[in-house]
Amino acid sequence: MPGFAHPELHWPTHHWAWFHVMEDEVSHRGQIRLIRRAFGTGSP
Repeated sequence: MPGFAHPELHWPTHHWAWFHVMEDEVSHRGQIRLIRRAFGTGSP
């Protein structure tokens, strides 16, 4: 993938992308849980 890998790296991987995808997913789930608790709906 041109433009995504660091120019000095010769072994491009996509682990960094999946790490950030999962990091964002966990963050959004926490935000949703906080909103549900604030409105008194959903599971605790």
